[in-house]
Amino acid sequence: MAGALSDTDVHYIVGYLYVASGENLVSVTLGEKIYDASADEPRDVDIAVVTAGNIGVLAAEVKDHARALDVTAVEQLCQKLRDMHDVTRRAIVSSSGYTAPARRKAASHDVECLQLVHGALPKLGPGIQISRLAEMTVVDTGWCEQPHITVGSNIQLTPDEKADIRDETPVRLSNGEQITLKELCDRLARQFDPGAVEFAGNDLVTVNEVWPLDQPVSITVRNRVVEACDARIVGIVQRTTKILPLHASCYLADENGAAFASAALFVLGGNLFAVTVGGDGNTLRMFQIPADVRRKRPVRQRIFESTA
Repeated sequence: MAGALSDTDVHYIVGYLYVASGENLVSVTLGEKIYDASADEPRDVDIAVVTAGNIGVLAAEVKDHARALDVTAVEQLCQKLRDMHDVTRRAIVSSSGYTAPARRKAASHDVECLQLVHGALPKLGPGIQISRLAEMTVVDTGWCEQPHITVGSNIQLTPDEKADIRDETPVRLSNGEQITLKELCDRLARQFDPGAVEFAGNDLVTVNEVWPLDQPVSITVRNRVVEACDARIVGIVQRTTKILPLHASCYLADENGAAFASAALFVLGGNLFAVTVGGDGNTLRMFQIPADVRRKRPVRQRIFESTA
């Protein structure tokens, strides 16, 4: 089961489990840089967790190895974390456990040995339970095919000007950025939210709307420049209902083996969805790891920031 997840998946999942843990968090960042006093330069840590109350930083190194981490590996990580003086709590997260000497070495350096356990989820507290969650129903909406977009629905063009319009027609945004007409239309198609469409019992809805642009654009057509402030979008939006089977499940355990946050994982279109709950069972969260980032190591990717 662990093999079905990429290294990047594991880093994101551990970060989301920290979010779910119920601590009073300020932020959780993957691939953060923290100053190393011995090296006199910032160095990467897998996860940086900033907590409120007693303000501090928890730095966690995540290892997804096939075998239990031995004393040599743990000693190297302890040394790295010890030289980061801004860090107030230090932890290692292993998906394969630790040898007994490795645990003793970590304890001598005041470093927590946490474990990401793949497999059946334990029951956490009296609150929300996801241990029996075997599938998830997802209602998805999207264009049946690329919609037709007319930029500047009221602009009057001559027949020659209309014939001269191409995908490569230059467009200048109000911020000075120069793009093509096709690039602009692709952006507008992505900005339109098919989920906002009223289906009223139907699974197919025809969209024909004129909506204002975020910023006016200037389009060069033959020998003149015209300004557009809106666009008409025409297309068919489809609603589909899918039942996703459980892809994997895992939980984060403390040094005593007690679970304090768990996740049920589902896959749709290459995207990985995590449904998480903490040990208190009071808050159910859902996170998404898009397909295009599941193989990329996160660099200063903030996955949580408190709005309080």
